[in-house]
Amino acid sequence: MTLTDLNNNIVKRNNFVKNYIYFFHGAISTTRIYTSKAFDSYDTILCNGDYQVKEIRQREKLVNLKEKKLIKSGFFYFDYLKDKINETNDNEILVAPSWNKNRLNFINEDFEEIITNLLSSSYKVRFRPHPETIKRSQNLMESYKEKFKGKNFLFDDNSENLEAMKNAKCLITDNSGISIEYMMLFKKPVIFYSDFDKVHNESFEMFKGLVPIEDIIKDKFGYEFNKHELNEIEEIINKAVINFDKKEIDNFLKDNFYNYENTIDYFDKNFSNICN
Repeated sequence: MTLTDLNNNIVKRNNFVKNYIYFFHGAISTTRIYTSKAFDSYDTILCNGDYQVKEIRQREKLVNLKEKKLIKSGFFYFDYLKDKINETNDNEILVAPSWNKNRLNFINEDFEEIITNLLSSSYKVRFRPHPETIKRSQNLMESYKEKFKGKNFLFDDNSENLEAMKNAKCLITDNSGISIEYMMLFKKPVIFYSDFDKVHNESFEMFKGLVPIEDIIKDKFGYEFNKHELNEIEEIINKAVINFDKKEIDNFLKDNFYNYENTIDYFDKNFSNICN
């Protein structure tokens, strides 16, 4: 399953099921974006890299949980994307904010102004809000569609994000996990709006000794801007596109994610061991 918070919400464990296995649909760390108990009820977890093994083991130790079976599988979606990437275009700016339960409308409302400035600079903008934002803030999303209708604007609620990433010249986000997939696989720049952090784990302070992988990637490969620089968005994009250095990305992937380019083969060969 890819469902977080098993047993904490609607979906409960079944006593006849002996092995609940979780695999990640995002490359991010477990310590900040997810709730504190997000993975506690699983028996087996297919981990993306050492960073998740360390985070999960630290959680188990700190709150005295039974040790889970942690499988060094890697991140399946990386291999899926790599097989799908052929030709890419550079004719859009992809704007993909995360959803944030600590915001009034589950989204940083400054993205409306960001889109306005992008359109004023004659960019073609594809706005791809998180599915949770669409579900929880329908009226606000409808107002975006109405406000930008007839302009160089596309509201993208497709369940598949491949086309959006293929067509993007760069990605603008705040804390969305799509930033890792886009930057690492498509090797194009990500510009982070750093006005507001996203912390869904009320026990995040427990992990202050572990730097989340998304912060490492942002610091090493990303670009940032803030509320005072909204009017400079065109210059920021141009600098990011010109200066983006992708030479170290493949080495970073191999050093930080298990079985990069071979996750499916690994899973096939170890299926019995994983499920037992």
